[in-house]
Amino acid sequence: MSEQSKYLSDHERHSDISGGLASRVLLDRVHGTAIKKYDPPWYVRLLYWLAFQAPFPYVRNEASLRAARARRIIASRLTEFWFGTDHVAATLDIRCDEEGCIFITQLIDGEVPKDKKQARAFLRKIAPRFQEVGLPTWQVDPLNPKAPGNIIETPDGDYKIIDLESGVASPIMPIGQWIDAIKAGMIPVFDDVFIAKTRTYIEKHASEIEAAVGPDCLRELQAAVDEYEDCAEQWQATELRIWSKLLRAVMTVGGILIWPLKLLWPPTILRAIRAARGGREVATNWARGAVERLVDEGSLDREEADKALRSLEAPETLAVLGHLGAHIAISIPLRFPLGSIVRFGWTVFFRIRTEVRALLGRVSGEELRGARKIHTLTVAVLSALPGLGTFAYIVAEPLRKNRPLLAVLLDEALRKIPFRLYERQHLAVLTCWLACSGPGLAPRMVKDRWHLLRPHHVIAWFKESIGQLGAHLPLVGVILAVNVAALSVAGTVYLLTTDGFAEPSAATFGEFGPIQTLKAGQLLLSGLAGYVIYHRFWSLPQAGQRVDAPGSYFWILSGAGLVWLGVDDYFQIHEGLGVVLEEGLGVTIPLLNNADDIFVLGYGVVAITMVAIFLGELLRSRASFPLLVTGFGFLVISLAVDFFATEGRALAGVEDPTNLVGTGFILSAYLVKLREVSSELPEVGQPIVTGGLPITP
Repeated sequence: MSEQSKYLSDHERHSDISGGLASRVLLDRVHGTAIKKYDPPWYVRLLYWLAFQAPFPYVRNEASLRAARARRIIASRLTEFWFGTDHVAATLDIRCDEEGCIFITQLIDGEVPKDKKQARAFLRKIAPRFQEVGLPTWQVDPLNPKAPGNIIETPDGDYKIIDLESGVASPIMPIGQWIDAIKAGMIPVFDDVFIAKTRTYIEKHASEIEAAVGPDCLRELQAAVDEYEDCAEQWQATELRIWSKLLRAVMTVGGILIWPLKLLWPPTILRAIRAARGGREVATNWARGAVERLVDEGSLDREEADKALRSLEAPETLAVLGHLGAHIAISIPLRFPLGSIVRFGWTVFFRIRTEVRALLGRVSGEELRGARKIHTLTVAVLSALPGLGTFAYIVAEPLRKNRPLLAVLLDEALRKIPFRLYERQHLAVLTCWLACSGPGLAPRMVKDRWHLLRPHHVIAWFKESIGQLGAHLPLVGVILAVNVAALSVAGTVYLLTTDGFAEPSAATFGEFGPIQTLKAGQLLLSGLAGYVIYHRFWSLPQAGQRVDAPGSYFWILSGAGLVWLGVDDYFQIHEGLGVVLEEGLGVTIPLLNNADDIFVLGYGVVAITMVAIFLGELLRSRASFPLLVTGFGFLVISLAVDFFATEGRALAGVEDPTNLVGTGFILSAYLVKLREVSSELPEVGQPIVTGGLPITP
């Protein structure tokens, strides 16, 4: 006899036996439990299989019973909030073994309601409340003839719901619940909680719930919602649910077909135009709300916040905010691509309008200069982007030069990035860095560190860097030795190869050759190291409070750039674009050998900008900075040779060796930085000191 069978046998001796459509219930008055064992008849199993193409869940599917327990907790806490009394019998235990599962709930003293009219009046109060929060209503629906049997009348005249678990898919639901089910793609419905509706209700009434039943009850309610969502997902993942999937497919296809009509629906466009007229007020309120939010979160002090709020009254700022607000208003009813088209057209229209009026002498030179600062090509291009294009006017000069306000608005825009990237990637650190008194942008950073170029500072810094680099010399030596050995072998092969290749260099230095592969591989490894550096930094205790937290973004951003460079270099993407420019469009670049060199110069501008912005982080990285400078120097030599040396000359042979060695030094720098960050990670079991108290990770 299994443990479960023994448990049921022990309780059966002093229990009353009851049952429902799909279960047998032991009412154990000695222990105060109602033990439910599901064993539905064949027609109930058949109906469930026809609905969901799976066995009846409460027999063996433990996740479905854990979802039922969470559902009871949600109903308990909410009835306590609504009526001041918990009207749901609690779940005490769930036990599963090879024979199936049993569901053990609290035994409620009382009897089945004798006054059916009064019992249905109670159900009429409960059912609409359940529908409002997304709970299933079949078991408490007054139209369900079995519903009064699911409640018990206690000796004090109150009612308790003892059964919230259905035996069949809900055949009858209120119209609103049918709509909820169709929107969620959950047809048929079987004890399903429409979790999005539940979360919305709890968020809307959180303060009222906390005031009525206390913070512990609110936390228990929120935890039960999370638990139900997880358990329901596990339970339903084991079932085919063909009808639900078919419904979702139909809704998806229908949405795709109807979507363009919704975008072009005249009332939608008229709403966008009316909303755009009040753009300045929309943007000003949005900016003020963003400032206050950052103050409440502690990311912005009151002095900086007041400065940002005062700057909202400047004439140039008001002009930009009017157009920013118009973009926000346009984006609410108009989705991609219509929203992007209208935003782009808005910016271009106002720029052309001002230029034409200036030609006709209807605007002053000052107004023209102001329009050129606001309606720029950059703003127009960014406004066409889905989502983030709503906030394109943030990069207009009047806002761009207002550092605190720019940081606030940028922070608010970054919060719109999907997949919770704002929180997951700690982007608040970057916006706080812009707004607060920490390191500024490139001009300020250079100005603050100008004195460091004095000879004695340079010598001291150089000695310290060499001292810190000493511990990593074996690693650097191995990487450089691999590069030198590869160059030696490749050079020898190059000199000895005379037959079999149209160009002798094709065997070693040519496209997809070993040197090209090694170079691209080193760039890809550097990019991967940058990604790991960033994530390991944010694994450090109190990483967000460290002065070098903003600098951590250099490693992941530059790492992404190096990955792209590796792919570009290996597959010669920019060379292909150069061919399109030169042969397809007839474009030539003065002073450069090839048209594709313009793309390489663009990469260089991006790299210099990154170095300028994150100069503080690079100077703090004493051991890796000399390696980065050396690698960058080799790459500059390689690019100079590529730009100006004519192919066939001896000097052109310097390009590949300097390029390879440069990438080797860059890989060394990233691996050295990775070792430094990894050395700061606490060992497993080592306490982390936070606010003076040791905490074991």
